[in-house]
Amino acid sequence: MKIYTIFLFLLASSFSAFAQKVNLKKADKLYENEGYGKYVEMLGQVEIMDLKRPTLIKMATSYRKIGDTQNAEYLYGTLIEQQDDEPMHHFYYGQALQANGKYIQAQKHYLLYDKEVKKAANGKEVDKRGEIMAAACDRIAQFKAVGDVQITNQSTINEASLDFSPAYYGEGIVFVSTRSDAKEGSLDNWTNDNFMDLYYAEKGEDGLLKTAKPFSSQLNSKFHEGPVSFQADQQKIYFTRNNFNMGRRGKSKDKITKLKIYSARQVGGEWTDVRDLQFNDSEIDVCHPAISADGRVLVFAKRAKDGLGDMDLYAAFRVGNSWTEATNLGPEINTAGNELFPYIHHDGTLFFASDGQPGLGRLDVFMSRTEGEGKETTWMAPLNIGAPFNSQYDDFGLILNQDRTEGYFSSNREGGKGKDDIYRAVMKESFDAISPKPLYTVDVCVYDQSDNTRVEGAVVSIRKADANIANLSEAERAAMGKLEGNNIVLNLTPARQGSDEYRIRLNQLNAPKKDADQTYYTDDEGTFLYNMYAGQEYILEVQKQGYLVAKEYFLMPNDADIEEFCIGLEKRLNPFANNGNGVNEGTANTGSLKDALIGPDGRPLVLGPDGQSLPLNKPYVVGMALNKEYNRPLVGTEVTLLDRCTGEEIKVILDESGSFAFSLECGCDYVVKGKKDKFIGDNKIISLVKEADCNEPIVAELLMTPGFDKLGEPIQIGGQTIVESLKEGDVMELKNVFYDFDDYTIREDAVADLYRLSVLMYQFPSMEVELSSHTDSRGTTEYNQDLSTKRAQAAKEYLIKKGVAASRIKAIGQGESRLRNNCKDNTDCSEYEHQRNRRTEILVTKFDKAEYIKVYYNNNEPTKVDPKGE
Repeated sequence: MKIYTIFLFLLASSFSAFAQKVNLKKADKLYENEGYGKYVEMLGQVEIMDLKRPTLIKMATSYRKIGDTQNAEYLYGTLIEQQDDEPMHHFYYGQALQANGKYIQAQKHYLLYDKEVKKAANGKEVDKRGEIMAAACDRIAQFKAVGDVQITNQSTINEASLDFSPAYYGEGIVFVSTRSDAKEGSLDNWTNDNFMDLYYAEKGEDGLLKTAKPFSSQLNSKFHEGPVSFQADQQKIYFTRNNFNMGRRGKSKDKITKLKIYSARQVGGEWTDVRDLQFNDSEIDVCHPAISADGRVLVFAKRAKDGLGDMDLYAAFRVGNSWTEATNLGPEINTAGNELFPYIHHDGTLFFASDGQPGLGRLDVFMSRTEGEGKETTWMAPLNIGAPFNSQYDDFGLILNQDRTEGYFSSNREGGKGKDDIYRAVMKESFDAISPKPLYTVDVCVYDQSDNTRVEGAVVSIRKADANIANLSEAERAAMGKLEGNNIVLNLTPARQGSDEYRIRLNQLNAPKKDADQTYYTDDEGTFLYNMYAGQEYILEVQKQGYLVAKEYFLMPNDADIEEFCIGLEKRLNPFANNGNGVNEGTANTGSLKDALIGPDGRPLVLGPDGQSLPLNKPYVVGMALNKEYNRPLVGTEVTLLDRCTGEEIKVILDESGSFAFSLECGCDYVVKGKKDKFIGDNKIISLVKEADCNEPIVAELLMTPGFDKLGEPIQIGGQTIVESLKEGDVMELKNVFYDFDDYTIREDAVADLYRLSVLMYQFPSMEVELSSHTDSRGTTEYNQDLSTKRAQAAKEYLIKKGVAASRIKAIGQGESRLRNNCKDNTDCSEYEHQRNRRTEILVTKFDKAEYIKVYYNNNEPTKVDPKGE
């Protein structure tokens, strides 16, 4: 919850001169009494470099406590630059960076924190937040609700103040605010703002909230009130207030008035019988009550010495007319961070905010389903409900109506009216249709159908199926992966005549988002463990040399009443089991493709493109082009070997055997590409950069997919006939991702194309790429290598900021080693010619063949030339 924002003004005056105007003793006293907002107000204009280290730490802590992430980032960064040896500062720095959208840097400092706490733990239990949050930085794109959600700022009630924590009441909501008429003149030292009061806003016929007014003169006091929770009949309220009742103010031993939870009853239209609940403690904060619909469970936040973190969630259960002792909800819910603002829906689902669970940054809203009843109630592992409810800012205080079609929540996200605002969320269907589902662990096994033995080393790709797959017919299911869905249409443009490098431009966005494949390998028992969401249908594709590719559809039951799911594999027919005339007789494959193409002496059985045997003293690739549906050799396939070192190509048209062989050179990368009319081709990437990879022959199987349906009609997607598609091994060059001379920053004209690439990778999450950045020849080889690496990394960081997982992007610098023209050292070239060498290319290293993309061709050249070199 971002409570207050003060920016640092770095003055030229020295600290000694400033100290004459500031009572440092008074400021430190405010800090000790949690007066963080007043503390930064007193010291916020000092020159940071003149602050002593203890004061600098207090400043960083204060900005973190009041939610000013910009200043917190600056100050924790300053502390770390001073050779800071406090691991927690790396964690807090990571939090600030993540909240400010800098996920790569945040991940780095989370990992540094994790490394340090594990080193100091000596095997004991440690704070796992660093590990958890570092992993979350790679999963930012996954934290999204699936479905249509409309979010609107409730500008009719929000002001420049803190407005947060709505609760349904009557025909509208009760919420908390520090607006100008809320105890004006009395300031809270923590927030440096008015004390909080309760307000009520009625909902009009148009769905908008009307002007807010004070909720109750009986409940609002001169200190903080809120958040609140109402019993189902709305005749009883549970609310947070500073330790103040019956005109008496209580204080802890450290002279601070802590938060407590009170209850009150409505009698004759007035709130009376205000009571201090039995599990309150004058020495600690107890706050944020959430009462269940039946009034039997009360969940609340508490800062306790025996807790798991700063603020934990606890539950108390009603027995008769009293409450049980409060119990911690445990490590499934609570972390070493903060768990706050609980809310229990009518169906028993617990919603709460946390900055310790994996999320988008700072406070995110999570949900947890329950098991058991009464004192036996337990809460399952929480799920992040994702964007647009959550953002990189503070998001908390979610409530939902009874049928879960709309709700309200609080956030300090950009574009708001005040420090915290209340937002309305409307779901097109219901929250159930878009909310995350619980995960269950399933043992996936692969077996040989011929003898039921388990298959070791099978490659299993798993992806979530579309939400409506359960309604498809068997014929429709069989066609999935070829005909399913709309299509993204791109422009792939040859970078130069006769080249297989491409530029890419996005024309149309109408494809549904699909989840990325996850790849697993079966162990020596033919199994592996996989977590599946309840009620979710999955597509599993299994590949193993010597077997036909198997594809299965699996619906995970809602009750997780399954422990194992097995997939059977059918042995391949051996395309070489014939009478020497290339005609397959259907004999079962008793050996691998490698055995069929390479003799026992290591000599390839297939001739090279020139009709001669390949030399044995060089690495080579042998392979076959097969019809993917029927596992038959595909005569007439054009197979091309692209040498990425030289840009040269060698092509061969396959005979009835469907086999090919090429000689290779160690130290280069290659792409083997298959192409045939009326078929969608296949690519294989070969890397021989490392010497160790050159010792064994490479076997490549090109699986060519028919571009026609069962009746022989051409496959069409979005009205376009599929004749070729973007594939693994294609090299693209974004139209405008050029760089200025001696610079690696992303130019303004490059942003649009990088954004389009991020959208493409979002729409097709199976795609993984290698960003290869290049320089012109000016400067030393070593300098250009370093510059190109920085350029590639800059492009990668841009994509990551747009939500693409870092694991899907590899960034490498090529320096001046791959010039696209003759502008070498000591060659007289125009700035335009040098400009064409300063580019970033994208190699598609992974792409699901089911995600076809229609390609068109047009001409692209740089539209902006760096004027500095002319």
